[in-house]
Amino acid sequence: MDSIPEEPDRIAPQADVRARWAAALEHLSRRMQARGVHPSRVVVLLPYAQLVPTVVELWRSREREGFMPRFQTSRQWADELGLVAWSEPTGLDFTGQTALDLLTARHWLTRAGFGADAAWLAPRLVEATAELVPVAAAQAPARRAEWGRCCIHGCVAGWDAPWLRHERALATLALTWASQSAYASDALWDDAATAAYELIFWMDHFIPDPLLHALAAHWGVRAEPFTVEEEEEEEEEAIPPGRLRVHAKVGDLEEEAERAAACVLAHVRSERRPVALAATDRLLTRRIRAWLGLRGVRARDETGWRLSTTRAAARIVAVLRACAWDASTDQVLDLLKNLPGDAHGVDALERWSRQRACARWRDALRLASLEEAGSEAFGASGLDTIAREWLASVERWRSRLGAPRPFHQWQDALAEVLRELGLWAPLAADPAGSEVLAVLGLEECARAAWRRLESTQHRTTAAEFLSWVESALESASFVPPATDEVDVIIVPLGQIRLRRFGAAVLPGCDARSLPLVPETLGFWSDAQRRILGLPDRSAWAWAQRRAWAGALTAPQIDILWRMQDEQGEPLMPSPLLQATLDTQPWEEAADPRSARALALAPQWPPQALGADLPVERLSASAYADLRTCPYRFFALRQLGLRSLDELEEALDASDYGRWLHEILRRFHDACPRPSGRAREDLRASLDAAAAAVDGGRWLEAPDYLPYRLVWPRLREAYLEWLLEVDAPLLAQVEGVELWRERRLGPWLLVGQIDRVDRLQDGRTRLVDYKTESRQRTQKRVREPDEDTQLAFYAALYPELTVEAAYLNVHDREGCTIHALPEVDARREALLRSIEFDLRRVAEGHPLRALGEGEACDWCAARGLCRRDSWPEGGRAEEGGAP
Repeated sequence: MDSIPEEPDRIAPQADVRARWAAALEHLSRRMQARGVHPSRVVVLLPYAQLVPTVVELWRSREREGFMPRFQTSRQWADELGLVAWSEPTGLDFTGQTALDLLTARHWLTRAGFGADAAWLAPRLVEATAELVPVAAAQAPARRAEWGRCCIHGCVAGWDAPWLRHERALATLALTWASQSAYASDALWDDAATAAYELIFWMDHFIPDPLLHALAAHWGVRAEPFTVEEEEEEEEEAIPPGRLRVHAKVGDLEEEAERAAACVLAHVRSERRPVALAATDRLLTRRIRAWLGLRGVRARDETGWRLSTTRAAARIVAVLRACAWDASTDQVLDLLKNLPGDAHGVDALERWSRQRACARWRDALRLASLEEAGSEAFGASGLDTIAREWLASVERWRSRLGAPRPFHQWQDALAEVLRELGLWAPLAADPAGSEVLAVLGLEECARAAWRRLESTQHRTTAAEFLSWVESALESASFVPPATDEVDVIIVPLGQIRLRRFGAAVLPGCDARSLPLVPETLGFWSDAQRRILGLPDRSAWAWAQRRAWAGALTAPQIDILWRMQDEQGEPLMPSPLLQATLDTQPWEEAADPRSARALALAPQWPPQALGADLPVERLSASAYADLRTCPYRFFALRQLGLRSLDELEEALDASDYGRWLHEILRRFHDACPRPSGRAREDLRASLDAAAAAVDGGRWLEAPDYLPYRLVWPRLREAYLEWLLEVDAPLLAQVEGVELWRERRLGPWLLVGQIDRVDRLQDGRTRLVDYKTESRQRTQKRVREPDEDTQLAFYAALYPELTVEAAYLNVHDREGCTIHALPEVDARREALLRSIEFDLRRVAEGHPLRALGEGEACDWCAARGLCRRDSWPEGGRAEEGGAP
């Protein structure tokens, strides 16, 4: 952790801000009179644009009539001097627009022989060059190239080792790029352009601006510095501090956000407007703003937020991700469901994709082609006509954003697809959307300008273009349109001083978010910074202390810091805060959040009435639900509720079971009489069935890799059981995956049986495959009254005396068969039980949520019955309403 500063800056109350500005403006007025210069021929350059309205208001309050000087920043002045075309990219200049500078950086790297590494070197080159821009712009345009050559010689000396080739190239290219670029501020070097002004006052910020100092030397006697700060006083008690309230015992980020929002609300209710909210932590500030938005607080954000976090940016990225060759089905569906207009047919396409577990869009396309080619009734059993039209439309869009092409053609193609999708008009009408279109150069005039650039002619793949779009949006900021009347202003820490606020709330004052020395881009070493004239660590530390001191000038200051981060690691208070607490009076603040009394309302286990939803069909699994938990039967079977299938879900035991069932179905279809056949023939038939399953479904080869690894052991285990145990008993496999139905009074019992065998003695055997552990299967037959699946299947053959068994198929434990004892007796008992239970449902007996046993762990209706909200020890019979 950084050391604590020994002599922190004094705290000056913000009540003096107006007086300080009045004194400074009086000084400017006297200097104009002494120089005999009319105010209309005076420019006052301020360090940041947010000061301009404050200074203009104060000047007008003292000089109600007559002219006033031009208050603005150096960048605003340069723009007003006629550089209208600056926003249009030209040549290979560094523009400060990351979207364009990334392309230019790639061009510089390619020319230097680093084209193969341009993808990861370009962002670093842009960052290194951006650090140089203030000092490069401070060089007169005619001498800038010479300055760059001198700096290259001094900065890369001793970097001749092969392992430093990338660092040497980045330093050389950054200095070359910065020294050969033209800047918007170059207009200020033109004496003819600035001749209309006879007197130029300029004011520094915490870090001295090299451009202003260089221009002041160039302007000579026309330029005069001024400041609003008073000279340092010897006695610390000469200026009393503002009221400091410290919220020290804050648990985590969410609690800190809630407390900070409560502090803002308290100040707003007390008419201490506007409130300054310091933006020290981006995520924390977003959470605070969200809380304030819920309470209707009018906020103005002067820091902005990442353009990539806006909905407009998300739409652009969603289009490109949906058009990638490896796009997931979720990404494509997300795009379709967020398109403007009627999306009829998308729901059908989503259901179809989820039912077939098509995680990748190319899997969905392949399966759709297979179904359409292999089924005459494709429109009824698969995709309907509208869904197929969506499928074709998606492929048309994807084909236009797939093949590699010159970069500027990507911009044209993306703009055309956005218009075809109906997204262009909403984006252009939205402030954030129009900013996205401008940053990416998608507007017609911008595309025409970018098309002429040498840096946009290189061939680009879809992945490279998507990476560029994401980087460009991540580096750009969006500041929403300002409103006149606001309650709170979100500002950088260093822009609170010299402005009038009723109170200040400073969250995130921990050592990580508010270090003694702020984090910089960090490419240039301290020695190189001294050569280049860049601020070093000590300069940044001094500026950070001054920013902190300026933030503590409001009449009321709330300081918050949390004791742990998102991972539970402890956080120390900022060194700046520690120094302030050691030297200034402060008070520990109580929790500003208002407590709410909530009445105890326990959630009792629910119970439902199913008489109005008559049961007509019943399967073995449905009856198992009724026995396990009647409320689950009501929710899943009578109401027909079900959770959506996950498209991105990894393969699990159920997938493994379906895969094995399909292999055995194909095998026994081809070999209904396995006895008497050679082991090699049966092995070949099993392998052929496995290959047909692997190649005939929509999953690709990598999805089957876990299954193929266990297949040899599984195949040999099944062959061993089939030939040595089952062959003496089995006469013929009569059917696989057989569908059976049977009437039981008003109800239809249905089921699909994995395998039906005809034994040598003429009896019928019903077999159900299980891929679970052997112990679990043994438990099923040891407790047949609990497991009713085999008895239910036997009930579907009322005219026969049958045997029923589970065949446990396991790659490590081998294959074993577990027969159900006393099948006929259990079949009759089960039929009586079914009649009794279904009549109770029809008569309106409550279907209670039992909430017992391991059945609740993976129950799809757990969220509906609120099992996790029941009181401890609560049972179904204690209460509940239908």
